[in-house]
Amino acid sequence: MSYTDERLLNAEINLTNCDREPIHIPGSVQPYGFMLCLHEQTMQVVQASENTEALLGMAASDLVGAGLEQLLPAEQVEAIAHLLPSLGVTPKLLGVRLDKVTGQPFYKIILHRYDQLLWLEFEPVADAAASTLDLGELNEALGQMLSATRVLEFCQHTVEQVRNITGFDRVAIYRFSEDESGEIIAEAKHEDLEPWLGLHYPASDIPQQARAMYLKNWLRFIPDASYVPARLVPVNNPVTNRPPDMTYAVLRSVSPIHLQYLHNMGSAATMTISLVRDGKLWGMVTCHHRTPRLVGYELRDMCQFLGKTFSALIKTKEQYDEQEYQLRIRENQVHLLEHVSSSINFVEGLYRQQPTVQDVFDCGGAAICFDGEIILLGNTPTEAQVQELLAWLQEHAPQDVFHTNSYAQHNPAGLALRPTASGILAVSLADAPGNYLLWFRPEVVQTVTWAGQNSKVEVLADGQVFLSPRQSFEAWKQLVESTAAPGNPWKSKRPRKFACTSRTCG
Repeated sequence: MSYTDERLLNAEINLTNCDREPIHIPGSVQPYGFMLCLHEQTMQVVQASENTEALLGMAASDLVGAGLEQLLPAEQVEAIAHLLPSLGVTPKLLGVRLDKVTGQPFYKIILHRYDQLLWLEFEPVADAAASTLDLGELNEALGQMLSATRVLEFCQHTVEQVRNITGFDRVAIYRFSEDESGEIIAEAKHEDLEPWLGLHYPASDIPQQARAMYLKNWLRFIPDASYVPARLVPVNNPVTNRPPDMTYAVLRSVSPIHLQYLHNMGSAATMTISLVRDGKLWGMVTCHHRTPRLVGYELRDMCQFLGKTFSALIKTKEQYDEQEYQLRIRENQVHLLEHVSSSINFVEGLYRQQPTVQDVFDCGGAAICFDGEIILLGNTPTEAQVQELLAWLQEHAPQDVFHTNSYAQHNPAGLALRPTASGILAVSLADAPGNYLLWFRPEVVQTVTWAGQNSKVEVLADGQVFLSPRQSFEAWKQLVESTAAPGNPWKSKRPRKFACTSRTCG
């Protein structure tokens, strides 16, 4: 049992337990490789994973206190010593054959320095089919990512390329929302898998300390989610008398809660790549396989490179999307103003020809309220409801421009308008008190499709409560009432106060 497992069993379990789980100090590794922790100055082994006996025929206790000469030829030990001055948390890769251990395979050593230790992680070489680095494939991936001008197109190219490189059954991009929940917005998958595209996941699925780790360590790999952890011997670093901080360790064992979560999903192997925008997690590339899958370090490194490339470009792609939207809206506004300025009747210029006033924003409907007349366009409240809204605006929102995504939060009478006008934008007409242009957005009677019920609490027969992953991944619906589509729907330039320029404005 790892240090983390013991802490979880001994601690009082409550709804914030996942956020307090010490995932950076598990005291154990995933056993597809083995780990040696060395003293920075002496280069002697101070900790070793207990699976060295199974993989090398050498007990971890026999390695502790010794030098690398037991495993590596002198030239390899010298090469590692030569790297020491430049080592930090960014890993370096060496390939070695453990000639001093009879019959052992070729290993890759992943080296980094952190928490007063020199870390050596030994991974077996994966099958050639899953480890070949294809520079032509990488060039094609980068070309498609660079040429994409829309965010969703950009995301789709990325998941397809990562799946081509790694061979995972499913690769998806998970984008975070403002409330830290997430949505699958792109997916490449084996044809016989059910789609995840459009599914939402609650914020609690990725605890805060895990999000912090994803910002520090961009790639996380679990080749076999059914593994039994191999603990460090000893668990505590003898120098610091505490478990070492394994934040940057490739072999770091993961939370038992997370492993159960993967089991519930039917995922036997996973890889996750962080996507970062302006120093914050924008989303993740998440890869899943139905059977254990060992992907070579070089291919994982290529995928991490794609993730960092994505992160460098995503802001530009979002700007492309925004510019396209703004251009379309501005063109509609220009054409509408042309209609208004050339029309004998100001009001008729707003709705008689295309585009109408409804087309200058993304909305469900609009209303022109002028000199006691109300003209309704599209999906709108009734004329009587609009009259009540006008009275409320004059009393409670006297400013030139008022907008909200939840009118019912400002006025209880707004509950009756939810189907057509949960979101409202109101622009007053210059020099004409009580006259408005109104735009409406309907309630999101939505509609969010969640991947399993948002609950991690289970109660045992004796009444004891503990946390575990959500047991059901069947989609369920959560209705978002009294709210228009998330985000600010009135995303063009801040609406200006309209001035009457027609001869009939008086």
